[in-house]
Amino acid sequence: MKSKHFLTTMLVIGLNVAGLITYGQMSKVPEPMVCSFNCSNSYTDLQARCGTGLITAKPLPPTAVNPFVEFDDIVSKLHKDNANPFPLIYTFLPCEVTCNAASTRDASSREIIYYNQDFINKIKGTNEKIRWAIRCIIAHEIGHHFMGHTLNDSDDPDIHERRRREKRADFFTGFVISQYEGATVNSAMEGILTLDRTTYIPRDDAEEDYSIYPTLEHRIEAVKEGFLAASDTQNPLVVSMFKQIDSVALVQAEKYGGSSIFRMIEKMFALGNLTGAIKYADEQLKNEAIKNKDQLWQYKSIAYEISNNSGEAIKSQRKAIELNPGNFEQLSRLKGLLEMGSLKQKLEADKIKELLSIQQRL
Repeated sequence: MKSKHFLTTMLVIGLNVAGLITYGQMSKVPEPMVCSFNCSNSYTDLQARCGTGLITAKPLPPTAVNPFVEFDDIVSKLHKDNANPFPLIYTFLPCEVTCNAASTRDASSREIIYYNQDFINKIKGTNEKIRWAIRCIIAHEIGHHFMGHTLNDSDDPDIHERRRREKRADFFTGFVISQYEGATVNSAMEGILTLDRTTYIPRDDAEEDYSIYPTLEHRIEAVKEGFLAASDTQNPLVVSMFKQIDSVALVQAEKYGGSSIFRMIEKMFALGNLTGAIKYADEQLKNEAIKNKDQLWQYKSIAYEISNNSGEAIKSQRKAIELNPGNFEQLSRLKGLLEMGSLKQKLEADKIKELLSIQQRL
């Protein structure tokens, strides 16, 4: 039987949120915001107002695209992959409390996706355009379940991690849409295009630093990357690769756009080829044309950490910081590695913690 703590700290993730949060507002309770356009719904609110016994589905307009038909079609396509490691057992329900769609788990830990029929009815365009948009939105929410984002983690994700998770779900959207015959990159964009650019927050990179959501530009980039990765004839992305995506960040790293080089390393991570990832990163570090070499060093650090080689993990992370001093994410990662080390390393971790605290207040 689940505890009250479990129920009140369940992570709920939506397609978009209008609003920023500051570092000072971060706490050990996962952010309950699930909707866009100034909506604020907690997990408790969703359970109170969106439970299966409380929902009355609104009739669809005669010409409307049926969301459940599209949901069922996506699940069927994912089931066709013989190597698929996911059970794909979801409850798909309408709920007007959500602004567009949200993924979460109920008190019995069932994986649920809620969607707002009114929001869907207001999507403008031909039925074909609306159908692509609905598929994208549903795929995004399935992606959150695929990658374990709705699990009640012992360590609640901060805004940087929340932002990564949204980009991963967008990446997954691109992957799913690529499975449809006749789909194009533009088809995969239709879900993001339902979000109003004039009211969407964050509006730019500066605001993104304080938001749990990426900018629209970064989300569009993530969708494109997912679509193109699935179409890569040499190293195509497949469903099974998403099994470990959250722990090793299969989708592009924060700020770096998910180039083919980073994507290759991330695929090696997902397939458990850590030695190959380190070797490939070393090869790319010798390439003078490669930018963002700090990220390559961080990938090496991640690979060493997973391999239980803390010494090399710390050494590689220091190299990343040398190339990109003051980077919040990289400093936070070094702090975490040092906290598990010797007394001297723990003292260094305390100093980094103070530095990060100062950055948060600026």
